[in-house]
Amino acid sequence: MKTNAPLVSKPYKLAWNVQQMDAHLCNLSKDGLHLVKMGWFRKQFKKSGDERYEYRHDYQSVMAARKGFDEYRASLEAEGWEYVASRVCWHVFRRPYAAGEHPELYADPASRSRYSTRLNQAFLFLGTANLVGFSVNLHHFLQSDASLVRSLITGVAVGLNLTAGLALLYASKKAKLQGGGA
Repeated sequence: MKTNAPLVSKPYKLAWNVQQMDAHLCNLSKDGLHLVKMGWFRKQFKKSGDERYEYRHDYQSVMAARKGFDEYRASLEAEGWEYVASRVCWHVFRRPYAAGEHPELYADPASRSRYSTRLNQAFLFLGTANLVGFSVNLHHFLQSDASLVRSLITGVAVGLNLTAGLALLYASKKAKLQGGGA
């Protein structure tokens, strides 16, 4: 993309389904918005109607990403994927859109299975961590004779931990891949 078009910023669209995350970026590309940067709460896009891309998200653990990211990226680029951006463990790749094609980062069943396992493990770990946080906060909430404000803050933390923990555990069961994977 060689245009000097101004950047457009959009908030993250939360999704537990990798297909939905990919489809969201593909739809924005169809409308002329192409991802250039991922921030903590917003993504930046360049407006250009000259091209259209198929986007794919990939999840790699922090350790895996540190150890072999250059080789991993080079292998996908050799298959025609362009690296776009990363945020923590999520990496986004794209390739030019071709009508009737639905390219995948992982085409063989073994790679798709390993990818699905990585997603499930990440969601399961985060969900469990939040449920542990819920237990600790609930204990403090029930044992506390603190002020009303402190009790309310702890109560909100309890609710957020429970909600996040259950949502992430649900996500670990619902993590899906393009094309009906795991």
